[in-house]
Amino acid sequence: MSTRMSTSEGSAKRFLLEPFECRRCGRCCTGEGYVNVSREECEEIASHLRLSFEDFAAAYTIDLSPYLRRLVDAEGEDQPCVFLRRGADGLCSCAIHTAKPSQCRDFPSKWRPEDAKQWCAGLIGNGDGKDPRS
Repeated sequence: MSTRMSTSEGSAKRFLLEPFECRRCGRCCTGEGYVNVSREECEEIASHLRLSFEDFAAAYTIDLSPYLRRLVDAEGEDQPCVFLRRGADGLCSCAIHTAKPSQCRDFPSKWRPEDAKQWCAGLIGNGDGKDPRS
């Protein structure tokens, strides 16, 4: 069970940097929740994808205000982020990694939902870098 990286009041708090190595489990990019993106972030992602702002916004976001949008989910029971890619090896990656929004870049070092240590393989780690639930 995972919870996408929503930042609703009370569901997340800021954390000091601590050792973290992403295990590419993809759980932070699936499930309930959302990723808010500013206009500037939309422009950066659109450029990365070689799309106009308008085409990117229409295809990949929901308009919340003139300055804020939300990324849409891809189809799937686990509600994946539209930019989540799953490899044949089971590892996940981000199709817009070099242009990913700050909400994504900042997880989990600067903020995380309170239950993140229950589902994020990089936070669960048991010393050998493997998810003990696997």
